[in-house]
Amino acid sequence: MEITFWMLGSVEDRTMQQVLLIFPFAAVGAGLLPWDRRALDAWSLGEETAQSLGFNLKWIEMRLMVAIALGVGACVAVSGSIAFVGLVVPHILRP
Repeated sequence: MEITFWMLGSVEDRTMQQVLLIFPFAAVGAGLLPWDRRALDAWSLGEETAQSLGFNLKWIEMRLMVAIALGVGACVAVSGSIAFVGLVVPHILRP
């Protein structure tokens, strides 16, 4: 049973102290995402369209990568790999 929890992850024995430890990282990650909401709307129309509207896609891509890495990394650090699978699999299966 212990090896299953180690491999899959669990939130069963987590304390509030652990949640408070990751909160700043998850909050920064979540706080950066709304910053680029208009750029993401433009990017959904295509890269050429977004660039023609004046968005620097390389800078936006880097900011989004940092935000997502902070948020997902913080959550996975506390809950284990099951949180990572829960966040990634729906987005992989959506297309």
